[in-house]
Amino acid sequence: MSVGQTKAAVRRWLEDVLGKGTAAAVDGIAGDDFVWHCAPPGVGSDREGYKQFLRMDFEAFANVSCATEDIVAGGRASRQSLDVASDPQG
Repeated sequence: MSVGQTKAAVRRWLEDVLGKGTAAAVDGIAGDDFVWHCAPPGVGSDREGYKQFLRMDFEAFANVSCATEDIVAGGRASRQSLDVASDPQG
């Protein structure tokens, strides 16, 4: 994957998955070998576990916005700087 492709995938993840709350977009971006290293207890570390967490997160926080400030990529690694805001529910 080129640096440009990596940046495009990261930007799509930030915009579609985090910014729009589209958990289904994870399947089109993350490979079958996806591992979520920050999974909380009781949530799987695979794609399905991540999507489960996203659904719970978007139920708890409404009007989520995710503005990408910067993406730095090299090969398969990337670093993002972003601003995330939301309104907590109840």
